[in-house]
Amino acid sequence: MSNLFPRLLILLAGIAAYLVGLAADFTFDGVEFVANNQVLDRLWPPEYLSKYTRPFSFLTFAINKVCFGPAPFSFALTNILIHIASAQILYSFVKIVLEKAPRIPESLSRAAVPIALVSSLLWVVHPLNSQGVAYLIQRQESLASLFYLGTMAAFASAVLHQQRSWYLVACISCALGMFSKEILVTAPLCVLWLDLAVLSKSWREVTRRWYWHLALWLTLGLLALVMLSHQGEYAQAGIGDVPDVSRWQYFRSQPWVVATYVKLWFWPTGQCADALLIPINNPAIYWPGLVIASLCLIILWRMSFHRPALGFLLGAWLLVLLPTSSIVPIQDLYFEHRMYLPSMFLAVATTLMLKRLTDRWQFKSQALRWGLVGSMICLLILINNYRCTVYLSDEAFWRDVIAKSPNNSRAYTNLALQIVKRASRESASLDKQKVLEEAIVMARRSFEIHPLNAVSYQNLAFVLGEANRKEEGEKYVQMARILKTRMTQQELLDFGNSNRATEPELALFCYERARELPPESSEVYNNLGILTQQVEKNFVKAEVCFQKSLSINPNNPNTYNSYGNLLVRTKRYQEAVAAFEKALRLDPQLKSAVQGREVAIRLLTQSQNK
Repeated sequence: MSNLFPRLLILLAGIAAYLVGLAADFTFDGVEFVANNQVLDRLWPPEYLSKYTRPFSFLTFAINKVCFGPAPFSFALTNILIHIASAQILYSFVKIVLEKAPRIPESLSRAAVPIALVSSLLWVVHPLNSQGVAYLIQRQESLASLFYLGTMAAFASAVLHQQRSWYLVACISCALGMFSKEILVTAPLCVLWLDLAVLSKSWREVTRRWYWHLALWLTLGLLALVMLSHQGEYAQAGIGDVPDVSRWQYFRSQPWVVATYVKLWFWPTGQCADALLIPINNPAIYWPGLVIASLCLIILWRMSFHRPALGFLLGAWLLVLLPTSSIVPIQDLYFEHRMYLPSMFLAVATTLMLKRLTDRWQFKSQALRWGLVGSMICLLILINNYRCTVYLSDEAFWRDVIAKSPNNSRAYTNLALQIVKRASRESASLDKQKVLEEAIVMARRSFEIHPLNAVSYQNLAFVLGEANRKEEGEKYVQMARILKTRMTQQELLDFGNSNRATEPELALFCYERARELPPESSEVYNNLGILTQQVEKNFVKAEVCFQKSLSINPNNPNTYNSYGNLLVRTKRYQEAVAAFEKALRLDPQLKSAVQGREVAIRLLTQSQNK
């Protein structure tokens, strides 16, 4: 019964923390890979086992879909049950290690049950883990974490209880984890470290179990087999080769990413499902981060020798993060679900820290101690349920992302599509048009943030088509085509000139893209200045373009002529006359400069007389 009560508390806390999560819907990539994935509509033939890089995870998706239908409720319930099962294993793991491991101090052994219970409660209700549960497709993360923790717990049980059957359980768990997600790549090393630092008194004891450690290392062959057979998918997903992001850029940004994870553990506010962080390129920012990270690693290294159990606890947290926070670039620097498994170690460390503080402050009243813990757990339950509201719909998901990461072009693109879906359900044409106008604003914002993303222009064209503005949308289709075909600078300049009279916005787009290509062209900047004042009414930007054009080619009469026209429009007539005269000195036959000079002189005279 003493063991049953803590497990019941963990179960109830896990259910309470995800009451809102039970209503979670498929969001973002979950719609494509699960909800609308016809491969998962049947268990046989098991095409999903060979098609995807995480076959066991997709097997569970297929079982959900075939046995309980495509509704998201069964998927959400399964995710919550996996989460609670992990919390129960965490309780068992911490309890058995503290009670029986030879390197654990007696003071901690006596408090094994409360430490294990509080650690599991903190972890099961913490909002940082909500993405691994309520974001339905992230079952891949939670399932792999279940097997990772299961491998360590089974191996610890085998060593400390002297039961060989648990070694077999550890190997099976590790193998299934390899088929669930790639984070298991560090599991054999983590188990070896656990054995050396916590479970054994010496190397000699560890070497007696060499064949079981070897069995765990051999499971890496399963992961290697999967990765080799899906090399194309990994490359397409941006694993190891991210455009415009080097290994050094990715690595030097990670100290701040990890610091953000730690901050969210201790202060879970401002969570963002798709932050879309970019690499840190400012040396004044990334060098301090690297120095601090190096000092922390040195301290951890020393701790691993002088206090090996504590060194393992903190080091394993970093080891589990290693596949996503290292020198191997991944498409996104940061995702909260990557902390799902590492946060288990932080939960235990936090519990030990709380115990140390309450012992030092001499909280002799057990009621007061448990009251403080209970208040903390209840608060985290409320925050976690609030966080789960983000995953109730795709539109709620992307609105929250925009609120937390306002420069995320991907979020505006996806939100625009979700608003269009909502508009299709509107019966009144006036209401539908109003909703579509909001979608157009969101779609425009997407390419304003990321002007080189062809998908953003295609998306705006689609939204305009839904709003019965297909002719307007056609130019954005052309813009997307321009980005995809990678036209040369001269081709962009010629295409812009040919469309300047009929489609000035499209021409301006061509000049903007031509400006980004080498070499720097005086004519490109001249045309860009003309169209900028015509389309955007931005005279300051236009003047900068003309000055840039003249710095590239000081003998360009067309630029002096264009600059003169701008100066006339901004009522700087004396400067305009000088600009036109320079144009005529370079090209006496330039009629537009002659006319412009006459207009400028007349307006200058009128202004002087007035």
